Amino acid sequence: MDTGDLDPHLRGLPQPVADAARDSVAGAHATARRLDPPLGADLTNHAAGAFTDAVSRVFLTSAAVCLAVSALIALRLPAQPRQQPAAEDAR
Repeated sequence: MDTGDLDPHLRGLPQPVADAARDSVAGAHATARRLDPPLGADLTNHAAGAFTDAVSRVFLTSAAVCLAVSALIALRLPAQPRQQPAAEDAR
């Protein structure tokens, strides 16, 4: 999670509380419950947005890697399947 967006919302909080908010979305939500309602809601919204942005980047990166690997596999596959030698008839 990009914690740079959260820092303005964490000013004035004790360091352990601010660190908990930076570490995870759950920590940010726990910290938000300790704040006044408008500030807490703002922190919750920014933490959720940061999490969504991070997950979106991971999904897009994963999709790009899958696409690249698929393209490499397709390029390495032979154009035609190999011919199997005819099996001898069972006697």
